[in-house]
Amino acid sequence: MPDTSRGKPRVALLAALSLIVAVLAQLASSWTPAAAATGNITAPFTLGEQWYVYQGYSSGTHTGTSQYGLDLTVGASTTSTSGRTVRAPMAGTIYYWDAPYGNLCVNTANGRSYTLTHINAGRTSGSVSAGEALGTVAPAGQRNNNGVAHLHFEFWSGPGCYDQSAPIPLDTAHGLRLCGAPDLTASGPNGGNGTWSGTSFTAQSCSTGSNPIGSFDILSSPQPGTVRVRGWALDMDAKTTPIHVHVYVGGPAGASGAEGHDVLADESRPDVAAAHPGVGNDHGFDATFETDQTGSVTVYVYGINASGTGGSNALLGSRTVTVKSGSPRGHFDSVGSTIPGKIRLSAWAADPSAPTTPVTLHLYVGGPAGSAGAVGYNIGLASDSRPDVGAAYPDFGSNHGFERQVAIAQSGTLKVYLYAIDLAGTPGGNVLLGDKQVTVLPAPQPMSATAAPSVTGKPRVGKTLSASAGSWSQDGVTLAYQWFRSGKPIDAATSSTYRLAKADARHRVWVVVTAVKDGYVTATATSPATTKVKRARRHR
Repeated sequence: MPDTSRGKPRVALLAALSLIVAVLAQLASSWTPAAAATGNITAPFTLGEQWYVYQGYSSGTHTGTSQYGLDLTVGASTTSTSGRTVRAPMAGTIYYWDAPYGNLCVNTANGRSYTLTHINAGRTSGSVSAGEALGTVAPAGQRNNNGVAHLHFEFWSGPGCYDQSAPIPLDTAHGLRLCGAPDLTASGPNGGNGTWSGTSFTAQSCSTGSNPIGSFDILSSPQPGTVRVRGWALDMDAKTTPIHVHVYVGGPAGASGAEGHDVLADESRPDVAAAHPGVGNDHGFDATFETDQTGSVTVYVYGINASGTGGSNALLGSRTVTVKSGSPRGHFDSVGSTIPGKIRLSAWAADPSAPTTPVTLHLYVGGPAGSAGAVGYNIGLASDSRPDVGAAYPDFGSNHGFERQVAIAQSGTLKVYLYAIDLAGTPGGNVLLGDKQVTVLPAPQPMSATAAPSVTGKPRVGKTLSASAGSWSQDGVTLAYQWFRSGKPIDAATSSTYRLAKADARHRVWVVVTAVKDGYVTATATSPATTKVKRARRHR
């Protein structure tokens, strides 16, 4: 028998029996039968029996590889489900039987697996057919069922059951809708104990019918970051009604990273109508999607079975296409700082979705975008001339460079990150062009006069005027003086005193004081002007 230690079932009910009974009783008052519905596979119990979802998806221990497990009972008591026949929902081969948990794992022919847990098995090896009785629900307190007779049931995308592949919900999209049950999709109502808890349904026979038919005709990438699909699909069980098509970019349905899209096949296709009389024209699809996938990308297209009919979803085909990135591209060339409070950046960037349109650059200082403490700056468009870029990328042209000084508030040795911002309305996303380290001197701080200088002395030719220094917002400043006559500087008049000359007669004179200090912006202040300077006195 295969080793089952890697896949012990996860008990789906709460550990405290009294709490389980209370919750069951509460749910029993709110359970309502679900409308009968056509499905894909038989329910894991006898036709005509009504069962209830006690614990649904994503609740309690229904997480991780058991995210889409269901705990099923037929009533609110802890013993009501004991002895009920458990049947195979799908044909397959028994992979293992784990007696302590009453866990029967079955691998299916299509590469999946399912488990029926907390049962007394009547079969523990060999192949099984759909609907075949495989055992009975164990009495309360047996097979590790935590004192409540119930059936734990779930499916996985690969063989081997627990922890061997991704869990999958019991829904139409995965071909696992239980006949007689609602479409138990990953998202749905929550009765208080997980998704679909409180739902009841009656096992029904699966009606026969045809799967959708169609063709996946065209796959292309009309521009960077996009894929286009074209084809047709119809369900002969509802032949005049358009059906949905599901498109998966980057992998088949359920594959990790595959991007799913829903399209209604309702476009005119007279060729389809001609080939299938009576179906009408409206069964075509032609859609273009944005995608994050790049390089060689495989696209899968499925025809979705018409609601309320027999049959299952059908793969219409898969094709591969080369997709160029729709995100900006470029390069962070260099960064330096020779001016306090500023850095000089050299870079280029362009968006292949709109190759001649300039791209905005964002700079983050102290960490990448979104990180704690990072400070962002919108530094403008990469629109400077870069002939080398134009030569390497003729579609872009040359006007995608950035060579400018950028003022920042931080100083010291810093890590800076440069991003090209994806153009609005185009495929793709923002792109980190690179990160570099730079040392930035602090920007000069402001300085100002708190009191203007003044001039003392008689305004008469031959007399000496004296300038006061005024007052400044910083201590320890170095002062310089310049005297002015009627708005023009006086040559060589650069001390704190000035002897009035004949040229000053009949003019006003004042002084401008300049204050300088390392780390601060140089500041100036102007004194009030004197009255008009008088001529020198004549001696008799």
